[in-house]
Amino acid sequence: MNILIIEIIMWIIFLFIFFPIFLFLFYLIFDGYNKLYLNLIGVGKKWYQYLFIFPISLLSWKNHNYIKKNSRNGNINKHIAIVLANNYFPENIHSFGLDGVIKLIKYLKKNNKSYVVYNRVNSDQLKNIINDKRVYSILLFGHGERHGLKVGKNEIVYYCEFKNHPKKHLIAQFHCNHYSGKSLSEYGEKPIFSFVTNNMQNYLSIEKQIKKIIKEKIL
Repeated sequence: MNILIIEIIMWIIFLFIFFPIFLFLFYLIFDGYNKLYLNLIGVGKKWYQYLFIFPISLLSWKNHNYIKKNSRNGNINKHIAIVLANNYFPENIHSFGLDGVIKLIKYLKKNNKSYVVYNRVNSDQLKNIINDKRVYSILLFGHGERHGLKVGKNEIVYYCEFKNHPKKHLIAQFHCNHYSGKSLSEYGEKPIFSFVTNNMQNYLSIEKQIKKIIKEKIL
């Protein structure tokens, strides 16, 4: 058999059999791979960076499935809103940053707190959530800046649209907070607790804030 054909067959076997198995084992053993990758590569800045994570993202069903099965708890008449602004490709398939969301869900369920996970929100849904009087506290996950949250490939909802939103116990902007401007907590009545930085954030900085919220039982 021609050597070239043999090489092609070997590459096909590697790509479609051994490589996926390797990625799956890598995912199971190093479930925190996203922490290292986010801080070393800086995912979300350039389109080509997603080429490195796409194969592993196909295996992110574990986190997405957990969130789907545990998307709400308790009475929604007064609840904590966990907002995932990931309604665009490739944010809607990978699981980077969802470990923090899962930590929050487990903590809230353990302490029988009422919450709702709003997944893949669009601009209208985000506006309704922020203006909802039933939302006691709000935690915003995704990409953005200090003055707004990205809800689509080329769409940002700016917080100045909510000058009179209902008072919140806690407002946490778990997304980048660069470019200055006012945060959501600076509009309407001042929340009791506010987690908003003045710069870009990575996975570890967000996880640190989540641990603080859990440790000090702020929610």
